[in-house]
Amino acid sequence: MSRKTNIENPFLYGKVVTGKYFVNREKERQEIAREIEQHTNIILYSPRRYGKTSLVLQTFIDLSLKHKDFSALIVDFYTITSKEKFLLRLADEYGKNAGLTLEKLIRHFKTFLTGIVPIITVDAMGNPRVEIQMTPGQMPLIFEQIVNLPQKLAETGKLVAVFFDEFQETHHFNGQNFQKELRAIIQHHSHVSYIFSGSKHHLFETMFENPENPLYRIGKRMELGKIPLENYLPFLTQNLKKVHPQFTEKQGEEIYAQANGIPYYVQMLAHEVFNLAVLKPRAKPEELIHQAVNDILDNKSEEFGFIFEHLNRSERLTLEMLIKKDGQGLFKKDNQYILAPSTIKKALTNLQQKGIIERRGNRYHFQDIFFERWLRQHL
Repeated sequence: MSRKTNIENPFLYGKVVTGKYFVNREKERQEIAREIEQHTNIILYSPRRYGKTSLVLQTFIDLSLKHKDFSALIVDFYTITSKEKFLLRLADEYGKNAGLTLEKLIRHFKTFLTGIVPIITVDAMGNPRVEIQMTPGQMPLIFEQIVNLPQKLAETGKLVAVFFDEFQETHHFNGQNFQKELRAIIQHHSHVSYIFSGSKHHLFETMFENPENPLYRIGKRMELGKIPLENYLPFLTQNLKKVHPQFTEKQGEEIYAQANGIPYYVQMLAHEVFNLAVLKPRAKPEELIHQAVNDILDNKSEEFGFIFEHLNRSERLTLEMLIKKDGQGLFKKDNQYILAPSTIKKALTNLQQKGIIERRGNRYHFQDIFFERWLRQHL
């Protein structure tokens, strides 16, 4: 028993996953790598928790092994609340990839950037880094100069990719003007591949598919789907057998089905099953899966209750309609909930903005499959 307790749980979730913990996606990795090598921009969309960030970062690892001069600049817009913070982050990423000492980087910035003051600071870990102070009156010039840094990096002979993760969050700070300024510059970056990634479909569609918007079709669109069962099954079965020899492909299929094939939830459920298998080696695999599902629902019950309690009446009734009607046909005349179409539409919009549901095609889907399961038990 002590030997099994020390076995590392291979099913990680809630964080970026690369290397031995990364599951398949061979086709997508090859396609993204090929487009980066051809300096193509990519518009990468997937629902939340499909693993797009892990996919891109694993592809960057692949490219770094293939090309010694590959550079990746990463800006996560979930942490960006203004244009100024974006510029600071991009300049910081450039500094990490330029291969310059701190002193040389400061001289470099002083040479190529006007209206800024580079300074050396110390981060929370005690490591020195370069930050820049901006002259407010010269913001348009500073913006152009910093956004041009990836192209300057490419002109040194490097293969350069810039990853804008959760890019739809730019709508929080003067979105269209920011996007217009950005496109005006990066459309001339012939040797840089920009990857725009996002998980809010309605915002992404507006940004990249509406002809009136500045980033309309700025790159090749890629939509990330679920990892197919046949690609996931070996990873599930082989790792679960390490702690419970009775696990077969049948139980791997059951875990995949219970998690609706969504990578985050497959990993979450497999993680719980793995831990239970260590604690209960005599239990049947089916019993472990059943208990793992119930444990997840129990552990998240308070969180789900809090979410539901903070919805208004029309939003709660709309969720109940989604459950009963399997996500579609909400505006048919057999509406037993006595909600006006305008009220339903507003509730759907609010629920999407809160990240609870998402529309794909003609159906609405819950972003958290365990929240949906919890609602089915309580409504």
